[in-house]
Amino acid sequence: MVVILSCNVQRGANKQIAALEVGADRKVDVIVIQEPRIRTGCQTPTMDGYTIFEPFHTWNANMKTISYVRNEIKAIPIPRDSPDGLMTTIHLPEHDLDIHNIYRPTRSNDQSWLHQTIFGITNPRTVITGDFNRIGLQDHQDTEMLDFLHDNFPILNALDIPSRGDALLDLACSRIQGATAYVDPEADVGSDHLPLMIWIPDARKHKTHTSQKRKTRTFDKRTLQASKEGDEPTFLKKYKELEKRRKHKPKDNLDLADMIRDTIEACSTVHTANTNQPRHPF
Repeated sequence: MVVILSCNVQRGANKQIAALEVGADRKVDVIVIQEPRIRTGCQTPTMDGYTIFEPFHTWNANMKTISYVRNEIKAIPIPRDSPDGLMTTIHLPEHDLDIHNIYRPTRSNDQSWLHQTIFGITNPRTVITGDFNRIGLQDHQDTEMLDFLHDNFPILNALDIPSRGDALLDLACSRIQGATAYVDPEADVGSDHLPLMIWIPDARKHKTHTSQKRKTRTFDKRTLQASKEGDEPTFLKKYKELEKRRKHKPKDNLDLADMIRDTIEACSTVHTANTNQPRHPF
């Protein structure tokens, strides 16, 4: 599970420090900031235990996004030659996850680069979050972007809960199954924008429980009947023979051997439960 906090701090140093403190207190893995406090000659706020990732190779006081990643998590920056640092992208290889921190300008003539970049995202394990600046309102409506998000990276947070005043400016978008996000007033850092809390589950790399059940059922009738009749030594002998043959023909016997192993464990569990526990009084 990867936990992300996203917030626009409106160039306020105290607000940015507050956002970092909230993230650290909650042990958030990634903190993404829009309109961060960056000025020439001024120190950008930092947080112990987190590494800063900015959108440029060289420092730029006009950047609109900056991200922080917990030191325990390996993160790889993906450089973006974006105007005014409109996007900071990081890849978390251990979680197979791309996180795009964006700031969408209100002026339509400044949005072409962001459109081109976001529309080129193809990795299904992607999170796009940040300040979208009244993307759905009539005076700033961006139907092209909304259509792309709807078709590829659905909005996670509720559309009827505002993040600034009575407007929803801040969004979290992802197609990852089980991903969730919501506007969190309890994480208020003093900015006009309320932060977003985002949860992203890890990729599943193991067999599903359903497939294991299906395999066991195909062998239930014979194995369970043999166990009931007390023919356990013969049953175990057959199992050992299958294991021996599996080394020579793994494709033919692997599934069958797995079924038998699962059945043995199931029978042992049932036998132990029946002998060691009293019968339910009802």
